[in-house]
Amino acid sequence: MEKMIKIAIADDQVLLREMLSMVLSSDNEMEIVGLAGTGRRSLIFAARKNLTS
Repeated sequence: MEKMIKIAIADDQVLLREMLSMVLSSDNEMEIVGLAGTGRRSLIFAARKNLTS
């Protein structure tokens, strides 16, 4: 099995975040690792999960 593509979605519109999450997670090669409502929260999430390196 190949490595999963990890995706974090950031958008201020809840409906768009949820829709993107549903569509992308239906792909077996992609994994949604987080959802954020602001850019600031997405940066905090990325730093905590060490997604920046």
